[in-house]
Amino acid sequence: FSSTGANGGLSDQNNEQSSIVNCYVELADSIALSFEHQNSLWHNIERGRYSGQVACVNNVRSDGTTGGGFSIHNSTVMLISGETIGFNLTGSQYPIHLDNVHSEGGGRILYARNSKDPHPVFFDITMTNGDFKAHSYDYNIDIDGSDSKLTLRDCFLFSDLGVRIQSVKSDLVIDGGHGNINIIQYSGNVSISNYRSDAQLNGGLVNLGGGKLFISDNNTKNLTKQPTPTTYYGGYNYGMSV
Repeated sequence: FSSTGANGGLSDQNNEQSSIVNCYVELADSIALSFEHQNSLWHNIERGRYSGQVACVNNVRSDGTTGGGFSIHNSTVMLISGETIGFNLTGSQYPIHLDNVHSEGGGRILYARNSKDPHPVFFDITMTNGDFKAHSYDYNIDIDGSDSKLTLRDCFLFSDLGVRIQSVKSDLVIDGGHGNINIIQYSGNVSISNYRSDAQLNGGLVNLGGGKLFISDNNTKNLTKQPTPTTYYGGYNYGMSV
């Protein structure tokens, strides 16, 4: 399924507000669902399962400019290889919501970056109540975009090797949830609150430069590398002074 606009993507008309309900797109050669036009907005995806060789759900145009927007609920994405991306995303005119989404298989859960427009459009992505499992990729969650934001709220993050999050120039918010995140590399603002770590953060929290870290009300085991400069607020944490 691809929503790119009429006339080779030159028209803004009749390419938005679709409802995709109780659908299964299995083993697409490239992408299962793709919303590539900047005015391709307000798509609603409910109760489905999607898999593709390149990505399960995408909003990146071939030239990298501003993509469409959508929300997805109560659905599963299948990461069928180590190179598959669950959600391959760029900047959108409206926030993107992933609610109660489950992932299976090996690959990246999320790769997000700003659009390549002359005045880049930022992304604002919220993932709530998700159950995300990924294996065998350097960064299970990879976000790169100035003035952009990813929020993980009440999500379960799991991987055999530990979830790795790279947040370059972007803000990352982890609010609630639990899992085995073992490394977060960042150069933006990171806020972690009400999160329970099920395993050691073996790789620790690595400040790539210019980042700020805020931690509160967590049960987070063994933060083995002290990022600097850093601000810690309250909380119950193992292996570091607060």
